[in-house]
Amino acid sequence: MNDLKNLPCPELATPEAETSSDEQDEVYGLSSDEEEKSTEDLAVKRRSSFHNLRFRAQKHLIGRIVKSRQSIKPLIGKRAYAALKQFENLLKSHKTNQKEVKVLMGSVVKTIGKLGVVAKQSNLTEDQLALARTTKQQFYKIALTIISFVRTDYTYNQTHLAQLLRDCEQTLRICVTEILSSKSVDRINRVFDTLCEPKLMDSVFSLNATVEQRTNLLELTKTLESIVASRRS
Repeated sequence: MNDLKNLPCPELATPEAETSSDEQDEVYGLSSDEEEKSTEDLAVKRRSSFHNLRFRAQKHLIGRIVKSRQSIKPLIGKRAYAALKQFENLLKSHKTNQKEVKVLMGSVVKTIGKLGVVAKQSNLTEDQLALARTTKQQFYKIALTIISFVRTDYTYNQTHLAQLLRDCEQTLRICVTEILSSKSVDRINRVFDTLCEPKLMDSVFSLNATVEQRTNLLELTKTLESIVASRRS
């Protein structure tokens, strides 16, 4: 028994210091402030995702519903609606392929409808808003140019008008590239390609135009004058 008492005691390993709860938070988890921020960020992302999904659904629905001038009348107002109708009549009197006119007008109507949804939802960035304002100014400049060509003989300049149209197309395309689908952007390109056809422009402003062609152009010009006047007042 005495021999047992005299046996040397084995040395015990010194336990490592325990990591404090604060240190564990830093190494393994997030602080309460970080957790709260992470939760808020997740909520924002979910709301943004839901908003974008709803926005895409609205654009898709607009694309299916908007198939005539009448359907976009509330978006563009009476004067622009009248101008669109007169523009179609003008195209019909100058183009022999009426199916082509129908397709073109369908593209115009769908584009206006989708842009209307974008504007209503206020989904444009500051840069896109600036581009939208520039596009609007370019449209008015085109309108003034057309008025000048019609009201003053021998002022028609195909190159000048084509350049104005292309400038407007480029601004509009940059503005909507991140908003609309590539199909919608292609639709915009086709519309401007048609408008810039030299043969079409020469025919529209020809002094030898038929009575019907001249009447359609004068009606469109009167409406454009009304739109420009309302902007200045």
